[in-house]
Amino acid sequence: EKGLDVSLDVKGSDEIAELGESFNRMIGHLKKSQEDLLASEAKYRQIFEGSKDGIIVTDCDGLMVDVNNAGIELFGCKNRDDFMRSVTIHDFFVHQETCTAFLEQMETAGFVKDFEARFRKRNNDEIDVLVTATRQQDKHQERCRYECIIKDIGEWKSMEQQIRQAEKLASIGQLAAGVAHEINNPLSIVMGYTGLLLKAADNERLRRDLQVIRNNAAMCKKIVEDLLNFSRQADSRLVPADIAETIRSVIEVVDGEFAANGITIRTDFEPGIPPVPMSVDRIRQVCLNLLINASQAIEGRGSILVTTRYEAADHMVRVAFTDTGCGIPCNIRHKVFEPFFTTKEPGQGTGLGTSVSYGIVEEHGGEISFTSEEGKGTTFWFRLPLEEKGKRP
Repeated sequence: EKGLDVSLDVKGSDEIAELGESFNRMIGHLKKSQEDLLASEAKYRQIFEGSKDGIIVTDCDGLMVDVNNAGIELFGCKNRDDFMRSVTIHDFFVHQETCTAFLEQMETAGFVKDFEARFRKRNNDEIDVLVTATRQQDKHQERCRYECIIKDIGEWKSMEQQIRQAEKLASIGQLAAGVAHEINNPLSIVMGYTGLLLKAADNERLRRDLQVIRNNAAMCKKIVEDLLNFSRQADSRLVPADIAETIRSVIEVVDGEFAANGITIRTDFEPGIPPVPMSVDRIRQVCLNLLINASQAIEGRGSILVTTRYEAADHMVRVAFTDTGCGIPCNIRHKVFEPFFTTKEPGQGTGLGTSVSYGIVEEHGGEISFTSEEGKGTTFWFRLPLEEKGKRP
């Protein structure tokens, strides 16, 4: 029961006494080794449990051996026992080919570093991770285990995607500005002379033909304006304004047309939201773009709910537009903010509305995104800071 806390009471100097002293020295060495081992294990456990990244230990068949608290949380398990009921680490991989590549590299090289994979959590949500792992073998080559450090890179991936989107918008914006200016001048001449001819024409058929030219030129003019808006940097000083009043002024413009098409606009504005620093005309444009997109997603009768919320934790205001439309298919959601991408019929849109909105919100130091469920509808939302931190011209 005392373990190594024993010693012999040595008396005399004969062989028995020397043997007793040797025994006591051996017990002392063993006790010191045990204390060192326990201290080392405690230090390892402290590092293991204190890591902010998930750490998983498995045998070489992938069966679970150990996991730290961060790993339990990462995979959405209730506790260690809940996690240990997982079959094997292989079952975490969403894509089988990724799992195969991981196992092959572990067998051939004995380690992987920053191996990118997509894992499935207990609730079937998917997460992007980086795995750094080593293959440990005992000295008899009989038993081995994998020690895996798993880092959630979902936020990093999202930031990387935003940076790519911003770079794409910047480069296309420069091109768009050049093209728009080159087209704008001759287009203005076409519209001007068409207007003069319309005034002078007395032949009804000629007037109809001229009106067709004018209407199509006006459509081109709208495309040019969208291109210029897309490429334009913030050109107005941000001034504090009431976000609810800004949205109401846009709703007043479209409410009649929407109602005629069977679409109801409802509002839920949180009272007491502080004034938001903004370029009012630019934010109106964002709201108009999102309202028009929402209405075009609704087939037949439907509704659009516009909400505002003050998010005190981030000191930001959130504006959301929720429609009862058809939703956005999963396979095209990644393209929604790309310039010129549209699902509308030819002549019904330029595909620049969401890209322009993205750029305007970014100029204000905010963010814009959406959630969608096919067959049920879509919510586009943007957030604006209550302190100026947007890009300056």
